[in-house]
Amino acid sequence: PAPSAGGPAGPLTTQDVIDLRAAGLDDANLIAAIRDARAVAFDLSPAGLKALLGGKVSNGVITAMRARQTR
Repeated sequence: PAPSAGGPAGPLTTQDVIDLRAAGLDDANLIAAIRDARAVAFDLSPAGLKALLGGKVSNGVITAMRARQTR
């Protein structure tokens, strides 16, 4: 089986979220992946936010990323 997000390969990252969006994952499933990840390491700096928006990640998903990062 494939490793789960945030599993032994490491935390769920900003690039993982961008890649999942590019693969076709919708907002509900992206938010679930963020919520369920064992660990996260998001770059929510201005440059990171530009990368997310450039990768067509919605503001709702970014809000979920912010909420998870502060837990």
